[in-house]
Amino acid sequence: MTEYIFKGPDVSSIDDAKKITSYEIPNNFTSIGDHAFECFSNLEKIIIPDTITKIGNNVFMFCFKLKHITIPKSVTELGNNVFIWSGLTSLTVHDSITKIGNKLFIGCYGLKKITIIASNEESYNRIKNMLKNQEGLKKNKDVFEGLEFAKQIETLDDTMSSIMLSENIKTEKEDEERPAKKPKKEKETHLDSTQLGEMSIFENVFSFLGFHDGNKNKTKNKTKNKNKSKNKNKSKNKNKSKNKNKSKNKNKSKNKK
Repeated sequence: MTEYIFKGPDVSSIDDAKKITSYEIPNNFTSIGDHAFECFSNLEKIIIPDTITKIGNNVFMFCFKLKHITIPKSVTELGNNVFIWSGLTSLTVHDSITKIGNKLFIGCYGLKKITIIASNEESYNRIKNMLKNQEGLKKNKDVFEGLEFAKQIETLDDTMSSIMLSENIKTEKEDEERPAKKPKKEKETHLDSTQLGEMSIFENVFSFLGFHDGNKNKTKNKTKNKNKSKNKNKSKNKNKSKNKNKSKNKNKSKNKK
């Protein structure tokens, strides 16, 4: 398998290194090379992707402001002097680690807590003993006397139940905080008895007056009137023609005489 080594941020001097306060390692690398963050004295936050399987020597040396580091589950190997003379106060590791170098915590006098995420009790004790036997911790027992080893046993069932529990708690809390919605009033589509009574009265009146279907009656009346006027005009014209013929005939008879 090809190893892609991250050799550190692209800086040209120690002054440039001091300007970096947080950094996220790209996820196209498989290991962190030696001295990658050495003398990054203002570095406060580091994000290590789960593509990293190996962390080299002296990687975080003299990172005075770096207080906490989480080593992802993908990492199986830690080199020598990884955290030497750093500002480390807490560390989180997994039981996936199989190899740890020497002098990991020399000069880390602020270290108070190491959390070990393990799949079982045996794995937890294995990692705990590997870390406790570090030379820095042995030589400075009085300094690291209050060091706490926190155990976090991780199983699939526990993970799923914790996720479900957190979701349920969130949902209940949101329901409590969310104001109750008032039920929407449905629009009344039915007419009440008064409106029905008024409508029936108007219908009776219009039907009595012959305006039950106003538009139809109007059109019928118009057509009737038109027909009447046509008939009248025809009868008038006929009468006129008759009168004219009569007058002509009279005049003809007079001329003959």
